[in-house]
This record gives sequence, structure tokens and C-alpha cells, in this order.
Amino acid sequence: MAAASGGYLLGMIPSVDIAARLAGRPDLRASGTGNPGALNAGHVLGKSWGAAVSVADIAKGVAAARLGRALAGPAGANLASTAAVGGHCFPLGRTGGKGVATSIGQVIGTFPADLPLDAAVALATSALPPKQRTRKATTAPA
Repeated sequence: MAAASGGYLLGMIPSVDIAARLAGRPDLRASGTGNPGALNAGHVLGKSWGAAVSVADIAKGVAAARLGRALAGPAGANLASTAAVGGHCFPLGRTGGKGVATSIGQVIGTFPADLPLDAAVALATSALPPKQRTRKATTAPA
């Protein structure tokens, strides 16, 4: 329970809101695509701010995995980092992001050897139309 709660709280840290405040800009949910994520931050605030938000969101997933591992071993790492993605996507009191960068941190923190495979699938499916990406990336041929 502590691992999940801690992971969720880490996931709720509003990286994009912090970046917008530091850049002296309003809430990014009212700018660009309206998504409170690194890509929108890059478009609205500039590439360096987008990169900073991405790094911060990845760090949330890694930190949650480390916290979970310290509290409950490998299962705790998985639970806490999954909860961090949930906290990023569904924070209390505001609209969350899509969880892409935080889930990268989750993979780094729990199964780092899988990161190259995950990156290859993401790259291979990124050229597909948006509605087909998830289906192609998650469906194995029979």
C-alpha cells in the first residue's frame, strides 16, 4: 500500500505546470494542444522546456520504481511505478497527461533491458496514423 501511494503521489507532481510557471507562461492546458505534457511544452514554451518536462516526467517513473523497490522489493517497484503513471494520467484535481514519459521511467526503473525493444516498437509505429499506432504496437501476428 505504501509503495502504491508513494508512486501515485510522485506521479502527481505537475512537471509541466512547474515549467510553465518558471517560464512565466499560463497553464498549458489552455495553449497549444491543451495536453499537459512534454510535447506541448516544447511547442509552446520551447524545446529546452519540453526536454526538461520530459526528463522530469521520466524521473517520476524511475523514482517511483526505486521507492517501491526499497519498500517492497521488485513487486513494489512494479506497483509503485505503475501507480506513478496513473498519478500522472489521473491526478486529483486537474487534467493529467498521457503518461508516455513517465512510463519510460517505469521501464527504466523496473526492466531497463526492455527499453531498447520498447523504443524500437515506438519508433516503428510512430509513422502510422494515430488511430492505428496502439493497435499495431500491441498486436502480435498470429
